[in-house]
Amino acid sequence: MSRWFCWLKWFCPVRQNDINKNIEYLKIDTFINEFEPKANIDYTWVYEHAVRLYDDVSKMNRLLDSKAQNLVQYLAPSSGLIGIAIAWFNLQNNNMIYVYIPIFLGILLLLASMLHCLLVLMPHQQSTFPSVRGAIESAESYENENNKAKAMFSLGIESSIVIKCIINNVKAKYLQTAQWLFFSGFGLIILSILVILIKPLIFSFVLCLLLELA
Repeated sequence: MSRWFCWLKWFCPVRQNDINKNIEYLKIDTFINEFEPKANIDYTWVYEHAVRLYDDVSKMNRLLDSKAQNLVQYLAPSSGLIGIAIAWFNLQNNNMIYVYIPIFLGILLLLASMLHCLLVLMPHQQSTFPSVRGAIESAESYENENNKAKAMFSLGIESSIVIKCIINNVKAKYLQTAQWLFFSGFGLIILSILVILIKPLIFSFVLCLLLELA
C-alpha cells in the first residue's frame, strides 16, 4: 500500500506539509528562531543580496513554467497528430500491422509527457515575497534599530527563497521526465516512419537480388 501511495504522491503538487518536512526548510526555520541580530552590524547588503536571490529563483520558476507550456502547446500535440496520421495511413494500406505497436507506445509516451508538463504548471504551494505588514512588524519590533529589522526581514525573504527552491526542484524533475518521455515517444514515431518508408526499398532490393541469383 505504501508503494502505491509513494507512486501516486509523484503526481501531487507541493503542499505546505511537504515543505515543513524538507530538511533545508527546517534548517532555515531553526536558524530564524535562534538568530539574534547585532546592533553594530550593517545588514543592508544582506537585504540586497536576499532580494537578488529571490529574483533569481523567481525567474527560474517562470522559466520552468515557460518550457512546460512550450512543450504542451507546440511539441507534444503536433507529434501526437503525426502518430495518428501514420496509423491512419497504415490502416488505409492494410499492411504492416506491426507498426501499430511502436506508434501506439509513442502516442502513450507523448500523452504522458503532456501530463508531466501539466504537473509543472499546476498550482503548487505558493511562496510570495514577505508582505508590507511583515516589514512593518519587523521595523516596529526593533524600533530605532533599523539594521536589526533589515536582518530579520532578510531572513523572511530567505524563507521564501527556500520554499521556491523546493518547488523549483519538483518542477524540474517533472520537466526532465516530460522531456525524456517526449523524445522517447517521438523516437518511436520516427522509427515507424522509417519502417514504412524503408520496407518497400528493402523488398525491392531482395527481389532484385533473388532475380539475379536465379
